[in-house]
Amino acid sequence: MLVPQADSIVEGVLLHGLNKKDLDRIVLFEGEEYELSPCQVTLSDKTCAEALFFNESIMPLAETDVWDYRLWAEQHKDYMLRQSSVYVSLCGKISAAEADVHWQTYVE
Repeated sequence: MLVPQADSIVEGVLLHGLNKKDLDRIVLFEGEEYELSPCQVTLSDKTCAEALFFNESIMPLAETDVWDYRLWAEQHKDYMLRQSSVYVSLCGKISAAEADVHWQTYVE
């Protein structure tokens, strides 16, 4: 989760070429806690581009602790990859709300 801070930047990847099915899967995965919102990003060549991002709509602000990929990978990556595969396979079969219930009841 990104938290706005004055004069801050975030490096990332701008993904192109998603079709409706791809986008539907991502929206289902992110759940109802986030809404797809437009934004403007500055590219490495200093030009600007229109993009979409998942804006937290009902989630609390992120914790103040810095997220540690290495720690997450050690503790949660395998579970998240398995669960994510099951979760996105439900796309088009159930609603985001139903998928969230499935996510919450899945035990690591």
